[in-house]
Amino acid sequence: MGKVSKRLLIVLLIGAFVIPMFVGCDNDTAPPTDYKAEFLSLLKTKVNESGAATLTISGENLTVAFTGGKTVAQIKAAAETLVTKFKSETSTGTTLTIDGKTYTLATLDDTKLIELKEQVAPLAVNPIDYSANVVYKSNTFTLEGTVTFTNIP
Repeated sequence: MGKVSKRLLIVLLIGAFVIPMFVGCDNDTAPPTDYKAEFLSLLKTKVNESGAATLTISGENLTVAFTGGKTVAQIKAAAETLVTKFKSETSTGTTLTIDGKTYTLATLDDTKLIELKEQVAPLAVNPIDYSANVVYKSNTFTLEGTVTFTNIP
């Protein structure tokens, strides 16, 4: 073997050992997104920005405290705005089951909101069981817990 061939062989052997070491060390890789936590954070932010209520989250248990001095009409308008927002944030298949009755977010309208309010109002003094199947940013996950309403006008 000539000098050039030996040098080329040494460079290739070194490359064969060194290159995989650099390829395996990708420090720019972001950790995977926790879409459930991101969705809950967005939900909290949007409810709190509504001015009609504040949302506190403990695990997957939700507490909605209505803001004092708000009328039922103001709260209903804020709820409609939130429904519209979350229709745009989620995909087909997002559902909410509360006290055994399931609502599909894509078809939630004024009539269904009134029905939901009438279903929940008598139960609102205690935590109410809920579950939700959420399709958010092409990821599907389930939320399960209780929702408690306080300061109901």
